[in-house]
Amino acid sequence: MERILGFAQKFDQAHFDLACHAAFPQTLTPDLLYQIWLRFVPQAPWTAVARILLSRLCREVGYELYEMDVAVRNLLLTELKEDERFGKPQLDKLADFYTYYLNQQFGREEAQEEDLTQPQYWIALGSTKSKHLSRKLAEAIESRLKQKNWKELFRLASFIEAVPEALVEFEPPLITYARGMLNYTTGDLEGAAEEFSKLQRRERQVDIAGVNLLIPDEVRLVEVENGNLLSSKTMFDLERAKILANICRATYESRPTFSEYAQSLSDSQLIKSTDETVPVIALSRFIDGELIIAFRGTVVANKEQPLKLWQEMLLNMICNGLAVVDSSHYQSKYNPHAYEGMVHPGFALLLEEVLPKIQAIIKNSNAKQICLTGHSLGGALATLAAYRLINNFPLINVYTFGSPRVGD
Repeated sequence: MERILGFAQKFDQAHFDLACHAAFPQTLTPDLLYQIWLRFVPQAPWTAVARILLSRLCREVGYELYEMDVAVRNLLLTELKEDERFGKPQLDKLADFYTYYLNQQFGREEAQEEDLTQPQYWIALGSTKSKHLSRKLAEAIESRLKQKNWKELFRLASFIEAVPEALVEFEPPLITYARGMLNYTTGDLEGAAEEFSKLQRRERQVDIAGVNLLIPDEVRLVEVENGNLLSSKTMFDLERAKILANICRATYESRPTFSEYAQSLSDSQLIKSTDETVPVIALSRFIDGELIIAFRGTVVANKEQPLKLWQEMLLNMICNGLAVVDSSHYQSKYNPHAYEGMVHPGFALLLEEVLPKIQAIIKNSNAKQICLTGHSLGGALATLAAYRLINNFPLINVYTFGSPRVGD
C-alpha cells in the first residue's frame, strides 16, 4: 500500500492508470508494457513505461524481466476493476490483448493449450474463464503427480497461490490444495498436513473442478473438529510443555496430585506394569479431547522403603545391564518386527510391561490424537511407545524431559 500511495503522489492519474493496467500480466517486459501503453493508456507520456518499471512497484527478476508483488497487483487490479471508466470489461480486453500478444511471441494457440507450464497463458484464460482454468490446473496437477514431477508441481502451486484475487476467482479447495502442495514440495510435511486436512476428501482423494487429486502418502492427515485442526497440537508450545511437565511430575506420586496446570486430571487412570516387580507406571487422561499418556521415570528410594529400593535397583539393573545387548535378542523374544535397527533392550523390555494396557486404553477411548510424555526413563519409554503405536493409532506427538538415548 505504501508503494502504491507513493507512486500515486509522485505521478499523475495517467501514470497511475497505466500502472493498474501493468498489473495484469504476471511478468512484464519493456516491450509488453509499451504495447499496453499504446493500446490502453496512450494519454500517458511514453516515459511512463520506464518510470513504472523502475519504480518501487516492480522488481527486476531477470534481464528486462520485471514482476510486481501479488499484494501490489491485487490492489492495482482492484482499482482498475472498480473504476467506472474501466471496470470488468477492461480486464476482458486486456485478456484478449494478452492472448494475442502471447500468440505472436510464443506460437499458435494450440501449442498453448498443450503446454500448461506457461503461467502467462493461465492469466489470460483465468480472467475470463476462471472455472475453466481451475479444471485445467487440476488436470495439470494430476498429470504432474503421476509423473512425480515435483518441480512442476511447485511451479503450479506457486502460480495458484500468487494469482491476485481481483483477477481470478479460483475455487477455494484448489487454493487450499495448492498451499498444501507448496508446503509438501518444499519439505514442510506438517504444513502440508494442516492444509490438506482442511479439504473434504474421500480417503486420500480430493475432488477439485471434477478432477480427483491425490494427497501424497507421506502426508499424515488429521481430523478437524469444529473448524479447528487437531494438528495445531503437533507444534511445540512452551505453555503446553509446562502442563506436560507437571503431569510427568505427578506420575512420581503414589497418589498423583497435580499443580494448577493439571487440576483437571485428578481422576486420571493409572497404568501399572503387568509384573509388579518391575515398577513401570504410566498415567492417562483426556485434556481438550486429546489422550495424554505420561510415563514415570525411576524414583529416589531410601532405606525406610526396602521394597521400593529393591524394585528401583532391579529397574536400573535392567536398563543399564542390558544396554550392551543387541536388540535382536529382545525382538526375537517379544516381537520379531517391533523395531527397525538397534534399540536399548532394557527400555524396550520395560515398555512391553505396560504396552498392552496402553493399547487397550487408546482403543477404547476412540481418541483422535495422542500425546506421549515422560521424564528421564519415562521419556525413553514415551519415545519407544510412539514408534510402536504410530502405525495403528491416530496422530501422535511426543514431549520428553531429560530423556536418555533409546537407540540408533
